[in-house]
Amino acid sequence: MSALKDRKVDIPDQVAVVTCEAVQLTQHLQPGLTTAGVAIDAQCEVMAGMLIDEIEGRSLSRPDLLRHLNVRESSSAN
Repeated sequence: MSALKDRKVDIPDQVAVVTCEAVQLTQHLQPGLTTAGVAIDAQCEVMAGMLIDEIEGRSLSRPDLLRHLNVRESSSAN
């Protein structure tokens, strides 16, 4: 975002910026960075369960990971 700012590109009016990681620091950036994705702890829990199912010979199902979207100033003109 700093490179865009250096080039006088307005966020979010000219370009929206979104990250796919739920990093807590994103809310403190200027402008606040929109995040989308899955919480790491939820992802780990699902993957551990899938590993146990595989080891125990159970059929694997497609994981249902809850996605989230935290819209902040980097993608929305407030």
